[in-house]
Amino acid sequence: MALFVPTLLQAGDAAVLEPLLTDRVSALDTPAGKTIVDALEAQEGAMLQVAFLGPWHGLTGTDPAALAGKTPLWQGAALADLETPEGPALILALAYAGLH
Repeated sequence: MALFVPTLLQAGDAAVLEPLLTDRVSALDTPAGKTIVDALEAQEGAMLQVAFLGPWHGLTGTDPAALAGKTPLWQGAALADLETPEGPALILALAYAGLH
């Protein structure tokens, strides 16, 4: 099992990140990422910037074997800066896994 350390990447242009994302799935391409972006785009105003977090962010030093088979309740999160008609807004958005 390979340990994948979640990383936040920042760039003014998505094309700059493409070489870094080779063989990796971008947070935007996950079901949670798409759900969060759809919800943020439904808000009035403009998205200025968004930082996506996965459920395993901050778990460096954790034995990956201890996480095998575990499914966290939330599948993705985002901190978003929005410019709304009422002024700037900071939103914390969470995308949860479907419960059966």
